[in-house]
Amino acid sequence: MPPRKIRVAAVQVDYQPSYLGRSFSYLHEPALLQEAENGLAALVEFSGIALERALIKQIWVDNICRKLEAILYFCAVHETDLVVFPEYSLPIEALPWCAQSARERRMVIVGGSHTVLGDEESRRIYEQAGLGNLNLSPADPESDIRKSICPIFIPDSAPTVIEKNARSVWESDMAGGRPAKTLEISIRGTKFRLAVLLCIDALDVSQLAQLYSGKNTPELLIVPSLSQSTAPFEHVLQLFLMNEVPSIYANGAITGGSRVFARSGTATTSWPAEKEGTEPLTREVEAVVIADIDFDEQMEVRRTIKPHLGMRVRSLAPLLYTSHSDLCQTFSGLRKRCFAPRLDKLPSDARDQLSMLCRTDPS
Repeated sequence: MPPRKIRVAAVQVDYQPSYLGRSFSYLHEPALLQEAENGLAALVEFSGIALERALIKQIWVDNICRKLEAILYFCAVHETDLVVFPEYSLPIEALPWCAQSARERRMVIVGGSHTVLGDEESRRIYEQAGLGNLNLSPADPESDIRKSICPIFIPDSAPTVIEKNARSVWESDMAGGRPAKTLEISIRGTKFRLAVLLCIDALDVSQLAQLYSGKNTPELLIVPSLSQSTAPFEHVLQLFLMNEVPSIYANGAITGGSRVFARSGTATTSWPAEKEGTEPLTREVEAVVIADIDFDEQMEVRRTIKPHLGMRVRSLAPLLYTSHSDLCQTFSGLRKRCFAPRLDKLPSDARDQLSMLCRTDPS
């Protein structure tokens, strides 16, 4: 029987949320709105404001897409099986790239979430990303428009979608989705039962009960989040870990706290890991943490002579904006002129690391 192990990545980035209310869109605003602010949406009838808002959205989309390309390239170099992005981090414009990366790089991508749109441009993008089965009929009571969904892109399989069910105080315009469910996904030929709960759904008792109402219970819980408080999620995910279910928590960089909850046993005893998984990433930090989870070693270990390996941290890497650094550009230029003839003499892993470090436009 093959070992039940996967390599996972929790991504923590800064972004403008891909959430659309009835009267505003965060992606069309130059900054994150507070609860009582109206933003540029209140001025849209004035000359030039509509064009300005369109330009602002393009800047936000281009920004997150550049991060997405670099992150997926980094994860591919580290042979990651499963990558998790925070809630509302990826707009629909990024989804075709996720679908392509999942196919070509053989990794499962949990694509954060976004508000479903029904305009013609969105329909075209959904078709391109393999999500053409969404119900985008505004008149249909079962329409998916205005729902918050999490697309999951799977190699050699059609993407699947998880819907957010519960609304937070700032999601009053969100249409409620279907209850949680357990997914069975093949990773490198081994079947794993995964459950994805979008942010506040992970704190909803009815949603948690839904996952355990039958025999198909999850063995890995994934929580994409955009929350100003991480303590409630830590309590719930530690409870899951007590029941031998590891989890991945990916939150936005403003608050931080992204981490992998899994038993580390004797494999790792120092930073960046602790007994119950990786240490939480600090606030206002953009980084990717990659860890190996051994599902056969997640049981509570009391008396055993078998080495308990559990979870092992493989990488903890910050996002570096090399295109904005004169030093990195100089280093990249030197590499191209001087290092290229010598690259073949380096070990393959060192060559990959050097290429990844110097590359400013990953693909």
